Formats: sequence, structure tokens, C-alpha cells
Amino acid sequence: MTGGVAHDFNNVLQTISGNLHLLRLEAKGNEKTEKRVTAALSAVERGAQLAARLLAFGQRQALRPAATDLNALLSSSQQALRHAAGEHTTLDISVSPQLSAVQVDGVQLERMLVQLLDNARQALGGAGTIRITATPCADDGGTPPRPATLPPGHYAVIEVSDTGAGMAPEVVRQVFDPFFTTRPGGPGTGLGLSMVHGFVGQSGGAIELDSAPGQGTRVRLYLPCTPEAVAAPMRNPAVNKHTMDLAIHHPAKQDTSSERPLILVVEDDASVRETVLALVRHLGYAALEAENPDEALTLLQQGARPQLLFSDVLMPGRLTSAELAEQAQAMLPDLKVLFTSGFTANALPGGNALASGVALLEKPYGQDDLARRLRGILGPGQTQEEDNQGHQANNKRTGNGRPPVM
Repeated sequence: MTGGVAHDFNNVLQTISGNLHLLRLEAKGNEKTEKRVTAALSAVERGAQLAARLLAFGQRQALRPAATDLNALLSSSQQALRHAAGEHTTLDISVSPQLSAVQVDGVQLERMLVQLLDNARQALGGAGTIRITATPCADDGGTPPRPATLPPGHYAVIEVSDTGAGMAPEVVRQVFDPFFTTRPGGPGTGLGLSMVHGFVGQSGGAIELDSAPGQGTRVRLYLPCTPEAVAAPMRNPAVNKHTMDLAIHHPAKQDTSSERPLILVVEDDASVRETVLALVRHLGYAALEAENPDEALTLLQQGARPQLLFSDVLMPGRLTSAELAEQAQAMLPDLKVLFTSGFTANALPGGNALASGVALLEKPYGQDDLARRLRGILGPGQTQEEDNQGHQANNKRTGNGRPPVM
């Protein structure tokens, strides 16, 4: 149920976000309107964060687990972690040199650690110490022992501890419950620890929390180790948090003709589809539309030749989005594919743990997120003015005055 709610909610947010971005373009120079649009987009972002937390709690995130060096991850994340800990807090980070790589989505793990540090900072209520340690988990009854809920194997344990006031037993019993919070009337949704709990469980690990009044709090994340080699890091801090920034497409060579790259947009929600088409065209690309995978396949069989298939994941019809992509690429081997969704429901190759080679732009996304991904796959689009200039030049060469497919 969590996934279905998140899917519908993110579609609503996508329609709002897309139209706000289009309104911002039309209102350029109108300071009052631009200010209101910015405020509304901020609210969309908060709604998207809430939906993402719900998916994490329900263990329904679209994750990309890979062999991850915890030492490298914690080193590269220090700025974000220290910011989350607060300027008046002492943050100590220690990683065992004997630690193996873990199989986890490194980007999401960093976000979970930031969440834990934010909780610890709130518990300190001012100055204090937060410690992060990463050590091998003893599978022979040592310290810390493997939780009984985990199957035998090699695990790493990340412990986040603070010197705060601690929690009473009745509070500890509820800390992983969704929407439970100890901050009455204050910030927070009560989804922080439940989100971390869901992420760790979806990653094949476990989470434990120990706390007592006057003794601070310790949270331990147990994550499965892997013998796989660690891939070179591909971190891009400028990428929006809802964008899976996957380097799986090489940008197409720039077409020297006047025709703009053609994108086939497949989306069953009419309001979302209309908004996406407007954004795509504004970014300088030509666009075709289809309401579902069956209709999209028919367009391809009738001769449509897009350079990119931009498809929602969950749609009605005989074909799934993954089957559409497979058949479309069989017809057009050079066709690039970009999926988009607010919830994938295991409908993509690899399920919620996305397989290598699957590109996903998570809803709701903004104009900049979309532009970044399209440029990375197709190269830059053309503005209408640039397109008209290109047609004039092309017409002089060929005598062909036909416009590109729109």
C-alpha cells in the first residue's frame, strides 16, 4: 500500500512541479510571481522527501547496491556529516583497517548516516560528542555479535553513538514506528529512524538501538560484506536527490542536421504527460507521446524513429515498460532508454535493486533534473530560435522546407 500511495502522490507532485517550472519561465522578470513559484516548488520538494521516506520505510526504494568501501565513503562524506552534527558538536569517525567492502547503495547510506547524526544532534541539545565507528561484525559470538535475525555471513557494523540524554524504555520500544516522534510541535515527521530501519532491511542488513536515560544512544547498522571489487566512485554533488545519476549512456554525437533529437514520451497520466511534453519541447527536443507501452510499440511499428524512449514504469496495458524497452531496442538498436517513476514496484530489471544499465529519473523531477539527464544521453537540444535558423540553413542546402516531427 505504501508504494501505491507514493506512486500516485509523486504523480500529483510531478504535475504540480512541471507546471510551476513552466510558469516560472513565463513569469521571468515578475519578481512577485517568481517568489510565489519558488515557495511552491519548495513545498513540492518537501512533499517529495516525505514520499521518499515512506518508500524507505516500506523497503520499496529503488536502490543501486554495489561494493562500497566504507572508509572512502565516510571520508568523502565528512563535510555533509559534520554539517549534520552541528558546529557545537565534536564528531569522531573511526574505521577499522580490516573492514571489507559492503554491498549497499552508497548514496542512500550517506543519507541515512546524515539522518542519524541529525537525530543525535537533536538529542545533545547543544554541545556534546557524536562518534561513528565502522568495524567487522564478529560471527563467532564476539563483540559486536551478529544479530540473530541475520543469516550467517560476513557483516560490517556502523555504530553511531552520542553523549545525549538517552531515552526511556517505553520510547525505545517505539523509535522505529512510522510517524513516532519525541519532538512535539517541532520539526520532523517521525519517519527518520523508520526510514533508516527500512533501508537497512532492504539492503539485507539489520539495525539495533540501545539507549537509557543519562547514558546516551547507540545505533548499529549491520550491512552485508561482499568479496566484489569496489568500483571507482562516481559522485556528483550537484545531482538532485531524486535523480539516480547513472553513467550508462554515452552522449550521442551532435547531429549537424537541423532536426532536433526526437523523444518518445510514454505516460498514462494525462496531466503528467502534458506537462512532460511541454518541458521536453521547451528544452529544445522534439517529442512524440503515447499513453501506454502498447500504444508506444504501435508508433514504433508504424515508423516512428525516436532517439530516446522516456517511459513511466507502472502503466496499464498488455506490455510492461521493461518489455516495451526490450522490444523497442530490438527494433532500434541505437535507441536510448530512460525510465521515470515515483515507485518502481519491482517492475524494472533487478527489481528495487536496479540492475546495471537501467537508468531511472525519479519523480517528481524539475526542469534542471530533466535537462541534465537528456543532455547526458542525447546532447543539448535546440531552442526554437536555433531550430528555425537550422531549418533555414538546411533548406538552402536541400530545398526541403518540411519541419521536424513534433
